[in-house]
Amino acid sequence: MGTKVMQMGNKNEEGCGCCQEEEDDFGGMMVEVADKAWMKVAQRKLEALIEKNNGKEMDKMAKLVYDYAHELYSLKMSGKEMPKGAAEEFEKKLMAAMKG
Repeated sequence: MGTKVMQMGNKNEEGCGCCQEEEDDFGGMMVEVADKAWMKVAQRKLEALIEKNNGKEMDKMAKLVYDYAHELYSLKMSGKEMPKGAAEEFEKKLMAAMKG
């Protein structure tokens, strides 16, 4: 076997790849890096497809979330609460926006 390589990171998490996990050798560590890169590329590809196929719905959803959160935080900062039923109404609007 080759030289052991120690990775830095939070040793309280298991299997995250950033912890104090030992790889048998540099090659094993590089395969782990390649696996992570593969997943990042897959995520970017999925994001591109979602944007292409559902971009308009996602824009509507993002605007609804922004508006709701803005109102929520504005009210909280002034010591007030959202009106009763606002969360349920928000959920309905959100589901409608995602359906198109």
